[in-house]
Amino acid sequence: MPSDVGRPNTTQCLVAGAAAGMAVDTALYPLDTIKTRLQAAGGFARNGGLRGVYSGLSSAIIGSSPGAALFFLT
Repeated sequence: MPSDVGRPNTTQCLVAGAAAGMAVDTALYPLDTIKTRLQAAGGFARNGGLRGVYSGLSSAIIGSSPGAALFFLT
């Protein structure tokens, strides 16, 4: 009986890692944007408030998904 029965293959690990990375970025990116605006010198409202909290999310996802995918291979 092979010892790798039930273990995901490489492709499954890569897809799971990329999906997990996208989920984390989608959930935490707006929180990080709000935190940064709260800490900015001009204040929260003057630095955009809640407007555009998802602006730039696609770049963050594109940048972090490959790393998250590779992390799941280890």
